[in-house]
Amino acid sequence: MQALLRKLLGGYSIYRIFTAGSAAAARALPADGEFRFTEVERDLVAASTDPLLSDCARYHGADCRAFALTLREVPVALCYFWYGERYKTRNFWPLREREAKLVQVVTSPRHRRKGAATALIARASSEMFASGFERLYARVWHSHAVSVLTFEKAGWEQCAAVIEVNPFRRKKPYRLTVPVARPRRHAEGPAPRRVREPSLPG
Repeated sequence: MQALLRKLLGGYSIYRIFTAGSAAAARALPADGEFRFTEVERDLVAASTDPLLSDCARYHGADCRAFALTLREVPVALCYFWYGERYKTRNFWPLREREAKLVQVVTSPRHRRKGAATALIARASSEMFASGFERLYARVWHSHAVSVLTFEKAGWEQCAAVIEVNPFRRKKPYRLTVPVARPRRHAEGPAPRRVREPSLPG
């Protein structure tokens, strides 16, 4: 039965869409101040001895802000926001002016389970708002409980779910965007949009 459903529905994806507005608060850094928050340049990332981090050098470029937690000047966690023309190459969740999408967040395996990702996302979000952005978005695979909890702890909220199916391997998948009501006290900023057009991963 599962094989038949997969053949009929083809590939599928289910993502939770998270958002943060300017009311999101920065969290304290983990490990009582051992880590330092900074905006990071490509060369420092590319020089990392951790292949998981050095691979992120490809995310740098125009219309990108890159942030890191460092330990003794060495990056241990990274996150990237894309916006403007750069993000249009993905366009999974179309952005308005002064909006950006967090397209990557990664923590070195040696420094996981220390609150680094939560602190980095929260601090980076505050920096984006301070520089003039008004709303941020990110997508999380629907069953990735650790990532969901990380964004929630960083002050983000789920605003939608996006489901795509590709029956009979169509060129363009079908998409359904389901808005999720947010608490009134956090309802600042534009409401989530219904997005029907197919898109690239991102």
